[in-house]
Amino acid sequence: LSTPDGWSPPLASLEYQLRLDAFYKRFGEKNCDYIKSELKFFNTTNAIGASPLKCEILRKCGFKEIRSEEDVCLYKLED
Repeated sequence: LSTPDGWSPPLASLEYQLRLDAFYKRFGEKNCDYIKSELKFFNTTNAIGASPLKCEILRKCGFKEIRSEEDVCLYKLED
């Protein structure tokens, strides 16, 4: 799977990098509309949560759980 960070962030525009940083900072606000919108903007099809809180946010936002193991989860973003 790929990530919105990509392989070489310096090749992304400053605007893209700032928007991605803002998304990571605001994720904990649990605003599902914002999360869905930004993940679509970043052309993201799957999301990995690396903590119980992040997994819970993804679940509450209605994404489809693919797999969970201990404190890590994988969710598929569906339209």
